[in-house]
Amino acid sequence: TGAGALQLWASQLLLKPPGVGVASHVGWHQDIHYWRYWAAGSELLTVWIALVEVHADMGPMGFIVGSHRWGYRGLGDYFVDQGTTASATSAPDGAPVTERAVLLPAGGLSVHHPLTVHGSGANRSSTTRISIALHLRGEQTRAVPGADDWHVQPSRLADAWRCPWLEGKAAPAAE
Repeated sequence: TGAGALQLWASQLLLKPPGVGVASHVGWHQDIHYWRYWAAGSELLTVWIALVEVHADMGPMGFIVGSHRWGYRGLGDYFVDQGTTASATSAPDGAPVTERAVLLPAGGLSVHHPLTVHGSGANRSSTTRISIALHLRGEQTRAVPGADDWHVQPSRLADAWRCPWLEGKAAPAAE
């Protein structure tokens, strides 16, 4: 990002159990759809860490290569099958697109931009897919004025126990 400091502002434990079929799909989406409390141009990213080895049959996360350059597409429905959101995978200029599955060893990680179109299919293995998503911001990132989401509350962001600065010196909380 070019940021001088990175703050962890949210984290998620993600479990994808086997044997639940379409119910475990995560539809094509862009993280920024859920993060509109951050001002335009904010330095945001997600680090996705596999806690178990992720094979192709486990419903791995998949990215649409280069989709972070397409801008905001209004994609934010986790709970639909990828096939029902075909427009998500159409390049604005009609160029062919490439989907890339994220196959990782346990402890491996992937980093993506908040505009990256991504999702996942069903876990067809016999093992639960377990991962952690860490959501980070650069020190210049600010909340949208008047935003009233707990993620951007100044008192929460100033709490180094809840939202530690991971790189560089601590910067002021989002305003």
